Amino acid sequence: MSPDFDAIVVGAGFAGIRMLYLLRENGFNVRGIERYNGLGGVWYANRYPGARCDSPQPFYQIQDETLASGWTFSERYTEHSEIRAYFQYVNSKWNVSKDFDFGTTVVQASFNEDLFWSISLSDGRCLTARWFIPAVGFASTPSMPTIKGIDQFQGELYHTGRWPLSEVSLKDKRVAVLGTGASGAQVVASIAPIVKSLTVYQRTPAVVIPNSPESDKFSNPHIASLTPEETCAVFRRSPKSFSGLDYFFKDSESVPIGSPLRDLLNRQLYKAGSLSLILENFPDVLANKAANEQLYSSWANITRAKIRDPIKRDILVPRILPYPIGVKRPLLVDNYYESFNQPNVDVVDTRKEMLTRITSKGIQSGSTEREFDVIICATGFEPLSAGLLKLNITGKHGVHLTDVWNPRVISYLGMAIPEFPNMFYLWGPQGPTVKVNVPTTIECQAQWILSVLKSLRESHIDCCEATRSASQGWVEKLHQQWDDSLYKKADVWEARSSADEPEPLWIQGINKYHDYIQKCRAPDFRGFVELRPKPSASL
Repeated sequence: MSPDFDAIVVGAGFAGIRMLYLLRENGFNVRGIERYNGLGGVWYANRYPGARCDSPQPFYQIQDETLASGWTFSERYTEHSEIRAYFQYVNSKWNVSKDFDFGTTVVQASFNEDLFWSISLSDGRCLTARWFIPAVGFASTPSMPTIKGIDQFQGELYHTGRWPLSEVSLKDKRVAVLGTGASGAQVVASIAPIVKSLTVYQRTPAVVIPNSPESDKFSNPHIASLTPEETCAVFRRSPKSFSGLDYFFKDSESVPIGSPLRDLLNRQLYKAGSLSLILENFPDVLANKAANEQLYSSWANITRAKIRDPIKRDILVPRILPYPIGVKRPLLVDNYYESFNQPNVDVVDTRKEMLTRITSKGIQSGSTEREFDVIICATGFEPLSAGLLKLNITGKHGVHLTDVWNPRVISYLGMAIPEFPNMFYLWGPQGPTVKVNVPTTIECQAQWILSVLKSLRESHIDCCEATRSASQGWVEKLHQQWDDSLYKKADVWEARSSADEPEPLWIQGINKYHDYIQKCRAPDFRGFVELRPKPSASL
């Protein structure tokens, strides 16, 4: 018996589209499943005010030469609506939408005795495939705050990760924003000029850098001047750097920690308005406490001067940051701190004034209740593993992924899982998913998965599985990297398991990750074992 498809890909964002296209173009019969009603993945849902990417163009796009001509991004850091328009351009070139079932979710995915995957869908169908490839990413499951009374609020309640498709008017309204992560900072800077009042509830201070030094309003004339050949050259060099961007660390030994020259460099990198503040600095800023503190001091001195009110200043930019700067991805947002100079914008430090409940009219923190027309939850997403766990995946012998990943994730290369044969995932737990360019990582992983599937097909191998010993070795390698850095001193949400346990990621950059996984391909497929179907009983 043959399965319905060679492969089923779940997700129609950057990862799902790229994986499906590569498989299809290499002769695999592939089908895609997407819960939303169109292409874009997280960008289909991310429509909140101010939403834009934080990787500069021309890096933040599918890195394929067939797409290098015919589309030019108008902004250095692309706004959400233009990213969705870009996906439509991709579809006009690749016609991937014909291979996706939209508005459909995976109810259950089970590996069976025939060495196929059975995928049960929300529309009642059950499809079978030799390969199961979830490409759901790590920002697929918004995390709603568990605050008493949240269901009692009578005003408008939104989450930035589930923003309505229809237009939302916030003009002249009393608005509360819960959270100061990426979406929270973008929302604040975007809506502060138009709302009647804005109250921001902050638990942890963010590190925010302006992102539009190149020219007015985020535009970047340099992008428009790139030829297709130059864009392709960008694609080729992207996986050769730590971040997948044109940023390279300095030589740490050239300037000692504490030197005024370091402060000068920090100020220069700040003015660049990009992640270069971290990624073109000295690598010891992510490993050495003193170097990290000097970087924070440089940034804080610049930033504190922007905030007039001393109380707001100490809340937003404290003298001592409760985590090492850089271990949480810095946010690139214009006019964030300046927004708090407006008389209608305030900030509440929820570590001192605990948020206790939401009432029918607003929010109570400490002994103070404030009334709002709108509450915006910018509270991020559930742990990286949540998107995969919600697919209800069962591997060999009926073992469930929720059990295998309890209390912590185990994987091989951040793409395969022991006891789950013929399954690969992209842009998920234990991969290189911090301070890196998303499309570069996806390209690296998708090309690797394609090469493995092609090699197995050529070798007439129908089924393979990551071994537990190889997976344990991978996890140990990640923990060693983590323990040798400053990451372990911060509560990084990307590095938490579903059981709220520390969950290290690959933090040595895309370049080293790319080189490492190449060692685990044909001809020996290091870390994998072939599986064969059980022989039929003789009559």
